[in-house]
Amino acid sequence: MICLCSYLLRTKTLDTLNLKNNKISSNGAFAISIVIKENSRLKKLILGMNNIDDLNAARIVKSIGHNNMLVELDLSNNMLGEAT
Repeated sequence: MICLCSYLLRTKTLDTLNLKNNKISSNGAFAISIVIKENSRLKKLILGMNNIDDLNAARIVKSIGHNNMLVELDLSNNMLGEAT
C-alpha cells in the first residue's frame, strides 16, 4: 500500500481510484488520507469492503478538506461503528 500511495502522490493524471475489497487496514488508510490531501486531481475514491476503522475513516474524511476536487468517497462495508 505504501508503494501505491507513493506513486499516487506523484501522478497528476489519475482522477478515479477503486480500492474496493483490498483488505486495507490502519496503515493503508492513514497513507490514503495523506494522498487525498496531496493529490489535487482525485475526484472519486472507492474504499468499500476494507478494514478501515472509525479513527482512520475520520482521518480520510478530514483530509477531504484539503482536496477541493474529490466529489465521491465510498467507505461502505468497513469496520465503522464497530467496537474493537
